[in-house]
Amino acid sequence: LEYGINADLIPPVFTGEGLAESLLDQGVEGRNVLIPRAVEGRELLPETLRGAGAQVTIAPIYRNVPPQGRREELRAELESGEVDMVTFTSSSTVRNFLTMVDAADQEELERLMSGVSIAAIGPITAKTITDNGLKVDAQPEQYTIEAMVRKIIDFYHN
Repeated sequence: LEYGINADLIPPVFTGEGLAESLLDQGVEGRNVLIPRAVEGRELLPETLRGAGAQVTIAPIYRNVPPQGRREELRAELESGEVDMVTFTSSSTVRNFLTMVDAADQEELERLMSGVSIAAIGPITAKTITDNGLKVDAQPEQYTIEAMVRKIIDFYHN
């Protein structure tokens, strides 16, 4: 609203799959769709829309890259027990975290993450976490930051 732009469609499920389904329900054949996203974005939405007859343009407007120079600090925080929980809001945050931690192997990763709980914003992010040998401890039913915060509070109160 700050820029005078209002959403015409908000999907009931906040995933690429949910957005694709909602757009397909509206009808996209012959429509021109612009998808601004990260360079590393998933292809599900554009492929689904193209398959339904839309003309899709992808506009890569940012790149997810891990910050430089934090490896030792991050590893020290994990090893010292300073970190109780790590939150992941996308698959790229999982991949960037793993790049920053730079564990030699799965055993070292498990050692570094011992005693650290993990929260994932939704099922796609959770799958990336589990595909990398880690366990998700908290995941909200609605895939928003607000719902994830509530889930984390519930996790620590139970």
